[in-house]
Amino acid sequence: MRRRGKASWCPSDRKKAFTLLELLLAMAIGAVLIALLSQILFSGLNGAAAFAGRINRENDVSFALNSMVDELLGADSIYRIGENYVQFYVREPGEEGHKVVSYIFEGDKLSRFADHSHIKYPINRLNVKQGTQTVILRHVDGLSFEKRDTCLVIRLRCGGESKRVVAFRGSYE
Repeated sequence: MRRRGKASWCPSDRKKAFTLLELLLAMAIGAVLIALLSQILFSGLNGAAAFAGRINRENDVSFALNSMVDELLGADSIYRIGENYVQFYVREPGEEGHKVVSYIFEGDKLSRFADHSHIKYPINRLNVKQGTQTVILRHVDGLSFEKRDTCLVIRLRCGGESKRVVAFRGSYE
């Protein structure tokens, strides 16, 4: 039997604890795991941001093209069609006003020019870039207008190509 008295050194009486080396090794492994997980997280966030950017760009292109088509469908007459521009006339409802609108592709941007007036200008007095300019879309690769019989074919290249065909509602001068 063991006697209870003064404590003597015995391996079974020793308290268990981590050594400094074990703590440093656990911290190093934890740091590596955190670095790997944060890299995976940031890669996922960057991929999601890039995807959202592409979706926004496609939405911008679709909006620009649909706005142009809607306005062309409401035109009373098409004045001019060039390779990179179209100009048309719209009579504003409820007023004795008139609007001449041009969509022009220059450089890498699609612009809309609109001139509101109470007087209908003759076509020979009109400039293609007449009125207030609004930049509709930037970083455009190409835009072309082509007249085919009674239709206008619009091709917009912005990354990919979008195409719309618009039937002339009014007259083409």
